[in-house]
Amino acid sequence: MAKPPPTVQTLLQENRELRARLEESDSTLRAIREGEVDALVVEGAAGPRLFTLQGLDAEQTRFRSEMLARVSDAVIAVDAEERITFLNAAAERLYGVRSDDVLGCTFTEMFTPHWPSAEAEITMRTALRERGEWRGELIHRAPDGRERHVEMSTTALRDPDGAGTGYIKVIRDILDRKKLEEEKADALRLLDTLLTRAPVGFAYFDRDLRYVRINERLAEMDGISVAAHLGRTVGEIVPTLEGAVREATERILATGEAVLHHEFSGETALAPGATRYWNESWYPVHGEGGEIVGFGAVVEEITERKQAEEAQRQSRERILLASEAAQMGFWSWRPDEDSVLWETQYPYRILGVPLGSPPVTAARFVAEFIHPDDRPIFEQAVAQTLEAREPFAFVGRIRRSDGEARWLEFTSKRDAAENGRATRIIGTVQDITDRLLKAEALRASEEQFRALAGQLEHVVKERTEELVQSQDRLRALATMLNLTEQRERKRLADELHDYLTQLLVLGLLNLGQMKRIGLPPKAVEKVQETEGVLTQALTYSRTLMAELSPPVLQEHGLPAGLKWLGEQMQRQGLMVLVEIGNASTGSLSNDCAVLLFQSVRELLMNALKHAGCQHVYIRLQEGERRLCIEVRDDGVGFDLAAAGCSTTAMSSKFGLFSIRERMTALGGWFDLQSAPGEGTTATLMLPVDSTSEPSSELQVLSAELSDQGRNSGPRTPNSNLHQQDAKICVLLVDDHAMVRQGLRTVLDAYPDVEVVGEACNGEEAVAFVERVQPSIVVMDINMPKMNGIDATAAIVSRYPGTVVIGLSVQAGGANEEAMKHAGAALLLTKEAAVDELYRVIRETLGAKLKGTALGAGLDK
Repeated sequence: MAKPPPTVQTLLQENRELRARLEESDSTLRAIREGEVDALVVEGAAGPRLFTLQGLDAEQTRFRSEMLARVSDAVIAVDAEERITFLNAAAERLYGVRSDDVLGCTFTEMFTPHWPSAEAEITMRTALRERGEWRGELIHRAPDGRERHVEMSTTALRDPDGAGTGYIKVIRDILDRKKLEEEKADALRLLDTLLTRAPVGFAYFDRDLRYVRINERLAEMDGISVAAHLGRTVGEIVPTLEGAVREATERILATGEAVLHHEFSGETALAPGATRYWNESWYPVHGEGGEIVGFGAVVEEITERKQAEEAQRQSRERILLASEAAQMGFWSWRPDEDSVLWETQYPYRILGVPLGSPPVTAARFVAEFIHPDDRPIFEQAVAQTLEAREPFAFVGRIRRSDGEARWLEFTSKRDAAENGRATRIIGTVQDITDRLLKAEALRASEEQFRALAGQLEHVVKERTEELVQSQDRLRALATMLNLTEQRERKRLADELHDYLTQLLVLGLLNLGQMKRIGLPPKAVEKVQETEGVLTQALTYSRTLMAELSPPVLQEHGLPAGLKWLGEQMQRQGLMVLVEIGNASTGSLSNDCAVLLFQSVRELLMNALKHAGCQHVYIRLQEGERRLCIEVRDDGVGFDLAAAGCSTTAMSSKFGLFSIRERMTALGGWFDLQSAPGEGTTATLMLPVDSTSEPSSELQVLSAELSDQGRNSGPRTPNSNLHQQDAKICVLLVDDHAMVRQGLRTVLDAYPDVEVVGEACNGEEAVAFVERVQPSIVVMDINMPKMNGIDATAAIVSRYPGTVVIGLSVQAGGANEEAMKHAGAALLLTKEAAVDELYRVIRETLGAKLKGTALGAGLDK
């Protein structure tokens, strides 16, 4: 087991034992002190040890001992093994030990060093090995446990052969110096904090006025960073201040005294072209010899204060000018002194007192200038103000020095003491004589004006009523013109339908009959040419009728009319999407439907011509007892304000005005929203009844049919359906006799068909079916009293064995859908009846017979 290293206590014990042995050899010790021997062998606990005195005589030893004892630095000598061989009195005082207690102990054991870092210790040993000396700072812990912050200089000792024999360590206590350095560092940190956070600017300059140090606040004032200031002169940073700063610093150099509260003005990089103001104090900075080595500056920017002072001065000037312009004076009165201070010259002009006259005191003002009749009122107002009850206010007369009477108005505000008494009263005075005269004249003028205004109001009311009535009449007239136009269109369309188209259809029917008779080839060719001409004329007639008055609008209502309108616009290249919501238009009058339809058509035509759009969306919706039609396009849009003075917008001014007036006449309104590049949305709103009632004619017919059903009981299918060899009984229904005659001629050519009767309207058709019950009813759509759609619904619901085949000039779209919904087998155009009617009758009847037989088989 390794022997533990000796402790400090062990070493001290050994030294005490060694000292006891040395004291026993007085003669030997005496010889050592007197220098009679050069070496000494001492037996100790660790064995014999040799102490060499290097031949030094006693005198030299004493000299060195006394010299080392007198120096203020601690000196410690150690041998090559770092055992302490000597320490002076300063070292004993520094570490609180006695020389006899530590001799022979190692230095690191007695004075444990605390290195700042491991690298510092390595640096020390390297320096001693390479250069033989080292200087540095470290902390020693003495045997008493206290720590010492020291500065140590170590020098290596070598023998004549260059071998190391030990070290001399010179140690200085730097604890006080370290405390001073820390205090200085704390002071500098405190100064930095003050400089950084101070609301004023600080700077330190050398004698050449170069920035040595500056805080952030002053850098902000200059508009340049702190780093940009350092090393540069005041003239380089703020050229406009260089002259004033040099004047202040030269005064300091001449007198040695600070220059306090010196105002500067100039421009900075932060606000070039704008004058700024500073309040600066300059102080001399002295060196160690008392000479001035630089300057310190404390800078406070007062630009805002200067601007406020200037603004206040200008404000006062403006107030004085305004008071002169407004003929208003300012006064201040101290009751204790009876002195009145008139701020402007205006009060003197009011009183007629020449400038330079003795001051007008309060007593003089009351006695000489206040009108005797108004003096009690004035004195009472002053007394109330002095008693702190209310501010001073007075309107009364004065008598000028020239005897003229004038009216003055006084207003005031008082300053009160702690007891409530007024110490000063300040206020305004104004001559209101002219104002009162003008007010009196104005009052008389107002009374006259009020009388005239009453007469004018009556006239305006009459004219307004006439204008409103005229506007209502014009709106009604415009609406009537629109309705008249639509009615005339419908009349022309009806004329075309009732006469021209029927003649064309009859002509086609007759030509079809002629082809069956058998004609020469030349005649057949001419007949075919004539059929083509008649067909083209019939097509043109249909188009013309649709443009004049769409039958779908008249027969199927507004929703079907809007869908038809969308299909027509698509043929012109405009894609129109029509959406029918939960709108119920049954209660909508025919005139309203026509006007709404016409308005939507005008909007679509405008979109086609002007909007440059690809799609238009039409939405019909009903809600909150209002019918709403929205027409929205994705076109170029337009500026509504510019459209008011332009005729090249999406819709002409007259067109929009016509639609708006039309809707107003109907009790609705019209809204238009558009912007360039965002399309256009037009909204038509019309109040309607939320419930839809059927027409009175249809109600009567439905009631009659219901009564007949209850009285006669269920009907059996037509017996003709079971007699395949019997003739087919056909009823012809059309409001044109010529068409019925043509159809009869066509069907009479077939031996298995018998025309059992004719009817000219829906009511006659229903009654005839009740009596005869034909197998086939050929039903026209457009007829008076009851149209073909309603008649078909009544016949099919009442007599399911009867087959209805519809005929119409317009045989597509809504007409076809309505007839099929009513129960018709199909819908043919009238010109197709020549070639198709018989075939359709046979096919439809055959399909009906098969369905009936199948139903009978299922019953069995």
